[in-house]
Amino acid sequence: MSHSHAPAGRLLLACVLIALGSSTWGSGPVYKCRDHAGQAHYQASPCPTTQHTEWRREYPDKPSAQTDAGPIAPPT
Repeated sequence: MSHSHAPAGRLLLACVLIALGSSTWGSGPVYKCRDHAGQAHYQASPCPTTQHTEWRREYPDKPSAQTDAGPIAPPT
């Protein structure tokens, strides 16, 4: 009998993406590292030398203030 880890992996990925997109996540960079087996790891510290850094993203403390471009004209 073969067991699949795909549903658990998808659930973990969904949780990570939600956390990354959440405004309550916090500040500072997030690193996506990939190990020699191809497994992705998301962390707040730089990737170790045994892993490849795929990307690094900065998340500010607060979102930048949006400028008000004025009222939106109704469609005609």
